[in-house]
Amino acid sequence: MEIAKSDADRYPLRTFKPNDKDFEVGKRILMNNGMLYGQLYHHLSFRHAYGTKIAKEIINYLLPTDLGPLLKEHVKLIQTITEDVGKKEISGAGGILDRSALTPEAIIESMPKGLAGRDPFGRPREPMDADDTFAEAQSLFYETIKPVVRKTIVDNWNALSTGWQWERIHTFFKKVHKASPEYQAWESEHVKMEEWLDSREIGGYKNEHVPPRTKYHESDREVRSIPHIARDQNGPKVASVEDPTDDMEAMIDFFTDYITQVTFVHSFIHRTQYIDSPDVPNSKDFFFTPIALQNKGEGDDFITLDDAAVQSSLAETFENFPVDQYRLMDNEEVLPALRDAIKGIALHLEKLGYPLEHLTYSIVI
Repeated sequence: MEIAKSDADRYPLRTFKPNDKDFEVGKRILMNNGMLYGQLYHHLSFRHAYGTKIAKEIINYLLPTDLGPLLKEHVKLIQTITEDVGKKEISGAGGILDRSALTPEAIIESMPKGLAGRDPFGRPREPMDADDTFAEAQSLFYETIKPVVRKTIVDNWNALSTGWQWERIHTFFKKVHKASPEYQAWESEHVKMEEWLDSREIGGYKNEHVPPRTKYHESDREVRSIPHIARDQNGPKVASVEDPTDDMEAMIDFFTDYITQVTFVHSFIHRTQYIDSPDVPNSKDFFFTPIALQNKGEGDDFITLDDAAVQSSLAETFENFPVDQYRLMDNEEVLPALRDAIKGIALHLEKLGYPLEHLTYSIVI
């Protein structure tokens, strides 16, 4: 395997072969980089940063509408966790980022780059192989709750699509579009989008119900990453033979994705950090700490043993977090139809390794 750094002049390409005496070091660096990537983009960016921004606008504009009963429990505590607790434990002095292999400035700079390619109107990718149980479970969860989201919106469409409720929906999606970063495709001169096995989550297919990406300001260098739906303040766009874009269908996709991200995906990103196997070492292993890169303090790549100990201690706190106080299935304020639908796939999810006892109703940690 070959490991490269962006600063190629200072850090030349390193090659590790199975018979090399430092092959184990290479595996540790590679695994840790994978964990760092996962934490930075799939955890902090896609769930906490994105989840908080959308939750804020839902609270500001949508809770009084007929979407409120569907969404209200899924935006609880997100701002508190990310803004209040997160600023201290994650990005504050002595927090995870302050002790990690990357500087807080580098992490903050990197997060929008990840968000710039994510597609909230897509759907989960198909599993890569039989062992890709996370993709299978995520797709199952998404497809299970989507009919509930659809029924909620369709049943209330007359009210949602007119008057003050539509004005709030229109303003909500205008804010979402404005706050989204400028679009960056998940490809490069080396990897083209069509080479991804399944790129639906990152904008790799055309959702006919969603309009093309556009700029928010004429001065924007690029189009914004999240397309602007519900654009007409006078009422929703309805699909036609000439133009299949449809605000109601786009809203169904958007809110199905959002609920999936802040419940199922975030819940099991946390729980799977504590799995211990030859392929996925436990995050409390000093050499595989999820945000820190450590190898007995050797060289510029690594943090100190004390920093790794702090990371390990925090991982233990996360592992012992009282999830039972925030279980989705125990929260009677969650839309009953949603809980009933999820209950129907409980055995299937458990067989895949994702029991409902770990499923929280929002980002609560």
